[in-house]
Amino acid sequence: MRGNFGWVMSCSVVAGLAVVSSALAVERDFSIVTAQSNIAISGTVTTSFGTVPIQPQGTGSLTTSYTGTVKTDLGTSDITFLSGSSISANVNGSWKPDSSANDVAAAADYGGKIAYTFGPITLESANFAGRNFIAGVTSSALPLDSGGHFDLSSANVNFASGNLAYHDSSGNLIGTLDIAGKSSTLSGNGTLSSVSQSGNTTATLTVPVNSTFEFSPQSGVTIDFTLTGTLIGQVTFATGLPGDYNQNGVVDAADYVAWRKGILVASTTANYDLWRSNFGAHAGSGSGISSESEVPEPKALLVIGGLIVAVAAGRSFRANHEICGRSS
Repeated sequence: MRGNFGWVMSCSVVAGLAVVSSALAVERDFSIVTAQSNIAISGTVTTSFGTVPIQPQGTGSLTTSYTGTVKTDLGTSDITFLSGSSISANVNGSWKPDSSANDVAAAADYGGKIAYTFGPITLESANFAGRNFIAGVTSSALPLDSGGHFDLSSANVNFASGNLAYHDSSGNLIGTLDIAGKSSTLSGNGTLSSVSQSGNTTATLTVPVNSTFEFSPQSGVTIDFTLTGTLIGQVTFATGLPGDYNQNGVVDAADYVAWRKGILVASTTANYDLWRSNFGAHAGSGSGISSESEVPEPKALLVIGGLIVAVAAGRSFRANHEICGRSS
């Protein structure tokens, strides 16, 4: 009988944690801070004449700022980049060619040029201009360390739109290229941090960009260009219930995990005490410990925290239900 009771209790805990894990992630849309988000283009163009570097048409023509929104799911121990983000390049000047590849300048996000030379003689030159660059970032759940850092090597950057116009001096390389659908990977480590003040929390997302794309506008021509820079996004939201650090509307063990990880809130004694004094509260219930909600002991919290992280990493409620359905 005792064994059956223990089995039932274990299953109840696992099933309960599965429900908790489904509520760990909260969608947050980060607005890009344009003044701090700049991305440059560099690369090469290869033709029958050889390979040459991309150069700026004018001062700053290969760097521009970005605006838009980065959509994410924030958990207590991970971050997921969602589809639907809109990261848009801003116009940085007037560059050749225009969007129809005519040899005239027009507003563009980027402007570059190449030149094939033999001594003082220019054998061939070409201008290119990038317009309407809009991209998104997607990923699976990326683990956050205690400093809020996460590895971006499995995240993808995808162009939703973009036009690359080019026009050379010989008339052999004139046209436009639609880069929508082109994708690459990111690299390096991103950072998530937050500051709480006057009842609001401001989260800051830092995403380093270093992605290389390859295009072939026509036979015998290859364009390799690399985007490098940094995107900074911020979102501000009401702190809500005292102690509800993952903002899911209830003060529970998942918030202890958030406090212990020190990502969504600082791991201070004061924040622990705030969580402890409000354990069991939920939206609309007021703060304070309810008569039916006892704060778990520290050892139990460690076990629960570990189980929550494990469940959030990939255990499904269905799998747990099937296990619990087995006879003892």
